[in-house]
Order: sequence, then structure tokens, then C-alpha cells
Amino acid sequence: MNKLLARDVFDLYADPDLRVLGYARDGCTALIRMFEFFLYVCPIDVRDLPEAHRQHGFDNLDFYFPMRGGVVDEKGWAEVEPPDHPAFHIQTGQFNE
Repeated sequence: MNKLLARDVFDLYADPDLRVLGYARDGCTALIRMFEFFLYVCPIDVRDLPEAHRQHGFDNLDFYFPMRGGVVDEKGWAEVEPPDHPAFHIQTGQFNE
């Protein structure tokens, strides 16, 4: 069973092992889906990051909804697999342009 982590414009879920993060929303309109999502995963040890990300201190896993999910009867769902390294902080949301 997936665990609800946060509720906002999208509900954020994770599987029991935190290997998949899921974004869900009823009434998932094209306007809501058009803005880019950000997902930053801060590792316990920055050496676990790809070298290009070490200066920032987090993995940047930004995505657009169609890349990771879909919509059926206005119910939207997207899934992202976080990196394998241990993390102490995850920040996610949507850019609002």
C-alpha cells in the first residue's frame, strides 16, 4: 500500500520502500499539468551525487507531467524513481510561471 506523504495541488505518495514517488490529483486539467515539476533529493553524502550535481548538493530530477504519467477521466498520476543513495531531504513542487 502506498503511503500519503503530503497533500496540496497534487497528493504525494510513496511505496513502502520509498523506491517510487507518486503524484496524484483528481480534476487534473491540462493547465495544471503544463507547469514543470521540480524534485530535489539531498543525499546524506554529496559524494553519492553525479559530479555535475555536487556543487549544488542535491540531485535535480525536474520533469514534465507527460514524461512520467498520464490522465484517465481527469484523474492524473505520475511516478518518479528517486536515486538509490540515502537522502536526508526531498523537496518537490511545481514551478509557477
